[in-house]
Amino acid sequence: MNEIQVSEDQPRSLIYVDILGFAATTNQYKVRVRSFRDEERGFSGASTTEMQGQINRFNTVLDQCVLEESNYGGVQAMLFSDCAFLVFDNSVRAVHVARNLMRRFIKWGVPVRMGIGKGTFYDIEYLTKTDVGNVTVSKSRFIGTAVINAHAAEQCGGKGMRIFLDASVEEDLQHIQRRLPLPLPLKSVKWELDYLHEPRPMAEQAKVEADDRELFEKVAGMKNLAWPESVQLHYTETLDAMNRMRVANSRKPVDLNAVRYGGRADAIWP
Repeated sequence: MNEIQVSEDQPRSLIYVDILGFAATTNQYKVRVRSFRDEERGFSGASTTEMQGQINRFNTVLDQCVLEESNYGGVQAMLFSDCAFLVFDNSVRAVHVARNLMRRFIKWGVPVRMGIGKGTFYDIEYLTKTDVGNVTVSKSRFIGTAVINAHAAEQCGGKGMRIFLDASVEEDLQHIQRRLPLPLPLKSVKWELDYLHEPRPMAEQAKVEADDRELFEKVAGMKNLAWPESVQLHYTETLDAMNRMRVANSRKPVDLNAVRYGGRADAIWP
């Protein structure tokens, strides 16, 4: 008996994006809003903490992406807590969007890691919210091998703000430009995406250098030298990976000793 493939079984490409270190940020700030009162001057106020600020910026970047992609065939996005899945018809579009997303997240001071996987995707129940008495149930149910593969790529063990390609995407590698082999394979991942700014004619080289430099400075500015070494490793690995991207684009590596590290932990970018 031959199995018949139906339209819903057509492969899809997914981006899984997750905020790095959000648990540590939550434990550090603990509350969403801090209230204060100046008894001497007789006024009070409140401000959001970085826990809320980071989530706000994360969702702002994703909302911009969804709005822009509506002009190119649309995108399905599932956002929850500090992570999200974005669903595309093919890997080329997923790769293009992932690069733009990573640059924007860095500029907005949101450290993320992404995985891209391919396979089946079934949207069982996109979004429902049911309130019955004092019980609230929110559902966004989806399954499929693309979900598993994208999540596995992000969780492959690589550190830093990087975009990892699952082995399920390798059949599309001939169509994916500016990919880099990992120094050592990580589980099902052998490749990552170069997300630096695209090469341009020599007359525009100064603009490319300035754009790259901005990304390096944003990453370095997010790195707090008071953090544990295990946390700082994410930023070190990011800058090392970005320098490998520089070399792959025939650009000189950035002297990381000359980069200024450590901005305000609650800095708002850009």
